[in-house]
Amino acid sequence: MADVKINGWVASGQKDSIRIRNVEGDDGQALRAALMTAREGGGTDRTLLWELPRRPEPIRMAARISLGLACTVGVMLLLAAFVAGAGTRNTLLVALVFVVFFGGGVPLVVVRGDRGVKVFADGTLERADWGGVSTFDLRRYERVTLNRSPASDAVA
Repeated sequence: MADVKINGWVASGQKDSIRIRNVEGDDGQALRAALMTAREGGGTDRTLLWELPRRPEPIRMAARISLGLACTVGVMLLLAAFVAGAGTRNTLLVALVFVVFFGGGVPLVVVRGDRGVKVFADGTLERADWGGVSTFDLRRYERVTLNRSPASDAVA
């Protein structure tokens, strides 16, 4: 899955990069128009110009539960492997590998695609993900570009 990078150029060679999920077609055009309007418009209100929603809350909760259960079961398996005999220890360690792989894989997939972005008329861009909410002032940048990750060709 290709990502899109919104680059805000502070000065020559200095930029802030905001990585979001891939947007194509009309959504890409709408994002470009929203970025231009937010940067060049004189709006001072919090009118929403464009939004890329996050994953639904039930999917995020399932990923959190999966991560919590995997950590709990992993610790219990490690504890059991520590006190178990040599014959049982190998079986417990194999079970631990499966728990870590599947219990950590589900949240990893969800986290990679769980980025929401909002562009407002007052020139701010908000990105929300598992790390919290980050706010960027688009008007402080000299220019703003949109790049697709793999090909790195500018589309705006």
